[in-house]
Amino acid sequence: MARREGIVDVRAGSAALPSSLSPSRAKDFEQCGLKFFFAAVLRWRTPPTEHTAVGNVGHDALERLYLLPPEKRDTEAAAELLSDAWQRVLVGDDAYVDLLSDPALATDTRARAEVAVGNIFALEDPRRIVVDAGELECWTAADLFGAPIRGRIDRMTDTGVWRVADYKTGKVPAPRYVEGALAGLFTYAASLAASHPDRRIPDEVELLYLAEPRRISRPVVRTYLLDHARKLGATWATIVAAHDAAVWLARTGPLCGWCAFAPVCPMVTKGAPVPGSAQSDEQLLAMGLTRGRGTASVEDTARDDDQDAAELAASGTEELS
Repeated sequence: MARREGIVDVRAGSAALPSSLSPSRAKDFEQCGLKFFFAAVLRWRTPPTEHTAVGNVGHDALERLYLLPPEKRDTEAAAELLSDAWQRVLVGDDAYVDLLSDPALATDTRARAEVAVGNIFALEDPRRIVVDAGELECWTAADLFGAPIRGRIDRMTDTGVWRVADYKTGKVPAPRYVEGALAGLFTYAASLAASHPDRRIPDEVELLYLAEPRRISRPVVRTYLLDHARKLGATWATIVAAHDAAVWLARTGPLCGWCAFAPVCPMVTKGAPVPGSAQSDEQLLAMGLTRGRGTASVEDTARDDDQDAAELAASGTEELS
């Protein structure tokens, strides 16, 4: 789909802005303001997919692996933890009934999760990683130039070098998309620095891609981090203004082909209902989406592997066009 921009009037009713902004939601807004409106303001949620399943199971197993004493972090323990995570995270969740009822899809998903968890041993020796329980799946929150940032960090280590790490169970992005993939980690780094008593900044951020496997790391430079934080502040100010005016900027492009909100987007679908209207809500419900209630912070409680997969697919479409 061609790239276009357009202002879209919405009906938000009493829907309030989220009380905080996570890196993945900030990324949503940068891609398309209307997508942010549907996901963050109206809190519509898409059904989980195999990408979500692999991400959630893999992260759960790895968190528990690093909670073990170092000498017990071996491949056998990792396999047992993955089996346990499969039962607790997926089998016990009604949202995954359709996925698990498809034998071929369930088998493929389980195999991908096993590869992801097993590949941590190709990236590093878990027995040599020094990490405290409080540095695993830990939350960070800070006000960055007016932006109320909150997010969950997969892992931090600090043995002379303070590293902030994120696990990825999808494929490695093309080189021109690496900076975008690292943006969330720089947001975490800025939040950590702002909330640190001595304003210390992390030394390094790293993405651990488990499917390939591959490690992508970058040093954290204070001037770059400050600029990144200022941009987040400007992003939040734009979000507030759009919400107050009940108009959002919609951007079309290759990612629209993987966006759950495309059928109700006036920029994509001719005759689509007004976003936020009863007709729009009814159509989204009929499509299998669910809506949260009340005002809550928007957090990375679900893995963004679906978004990563969509971006990779879209990038392939762009390169062929």
